[in-house]
Amino acid sequence: MRKRIGTCLLAVLMLAALTIPAFAADAPKIVNVDESKCVTTVADADKGTLSVKVQGPQSGAQYLIYILNDAKGVPTESTIKYIDQNGTGVFVPYPKDQSGTYYIFVTSSTDTRFDSKNYVATVEYQSSGTLGDVNGDGKVNSIDALWVLQSAAKSRTLNETQQFAADVNKDGKVNSIDALWILQVAAKTRTL
Repeated sequence: MRKRIGTCLLAVLMLAALTIPAFAADAPKIVNVDESKCVTTVADADKGTLSVKVQGPQSGAQYLIYILNDAKGVPTESTIKYIDQNGTGVFVPYPKDQSGTYYIFVTSSTDTRFDSKNYVATVEYQSSGTLGDVNGDGKVNSIDALWVLQSAAKSRTLNETQQFAADVNKDGKVNSIDALWILQVAAKTRTL
C-alpha cells in the first residue's frame, strides 16, 4: 500500500512538472517627478503600490488621478491603467498589468483641463524575478518546489532574485509552505 501511495505521489509530482506560464512581479521605480505638483513615492514595493500626494490640496476640490501607459495619448479604455477620484489629493494607486512605463496625471475640479504633456511623474516597473520560477527557466514546476525545500533545509543557497521568486506567499520566509504553493500553481489549483 505504501508503495502505491509513493507511486501516486511521484505521478502527481511528474504531472506538476508540466509547466504553466510564470507570474511576473515587478518593483516600481519612480522617475521624472514634478514635485511642485505631487509627492510620489513607493508605498509597498512587494505589491507595486505607489503613494501620490497632491502638493497644497485646495479645500473643497476634487482630485482625479490617471495612470496611463502612453504619455502622448488621451485617456481611453486601452491606455488607462488606473483611475481614482477623491477630495484629499492622496492616492495609493496600483496599476493593472505592472510591466513597462506609466505616466501619472493629476487634475482637479478647479482645473479640469487634461494636458497629455503635463504628467506629474513617470513610473517604471522593472522585473525583480518571477514568482514561483525559482530556478529561472521560465516555468513554474516541481523543480522550483524542490529548490525551495532544499533552501529551507539549508542544502541550497538562493541568490536575491531566487529568494524573491521562492517566497510566493510573501511572508518573508522561504519554507515548505512556499513549496506547496508552487506545486499547487504547477497543478493549476492555485494562482499567484
